[in-house]
Amino acid sequence: MRTVKGFKKFSYSNIRYTRAIINKTKETTLLLKELNEKISKDGVANLYIIHGVPLLDLAGLSSVDYTKEFLEMIDGKNFVFSLEGAFPFFAVKETIRKKLKEKNISEVQIVPMLLVSGNHYIKDMVEIRDYFSEDLPHQITPSLTNLIDLTSLGVKKKGLRRG
Repeated sequence: MRTVKGFKKFSYSNIRYTRAIINKTKETTLLLKELNEKISKDGVANLYIIHGVPLLDLAGLSSVDYTKEFLEMIDGKNFVFSLEGAFPFFAVKETIRKKLKEKNISEVQIVPMLLVSGNHYIKDMVEIRDYFSEDLPHQITPSLTNLIDLTSLGVKKKGLRRG
């Protein structure tokens, strides 16, 4: 049996964690507002895509609910759904298409909100793009580095500021 070199040095004593980025109300609000302001374009709907959570009683689900409610509240052209779990694309795609038509929106921007995207970015974003391409011009927002200055929200190099 062959072991990956990195796992030979693995130790639970080396694991560090911080609070989730979307955790505290004020910081989350500022983060989502700034993100929306930076990527929004006139006449273009934002289709925010989150990974999703498998259980409705999972700790942290209120962060997902807040993200969806806030983004949709600040701009009527924002729609939020998931790849799996609550608000899944397969269950809401027809409703979103209908709302886009009702609002006379002629272009969409697909905005993946995935920290680690891997196969989801390759497979799922293309599926979503292809679904909406039947009716609308579209684009997948490219992955960007430093889109938002997280230090202004309390994130430091070694994790979140305590307080």
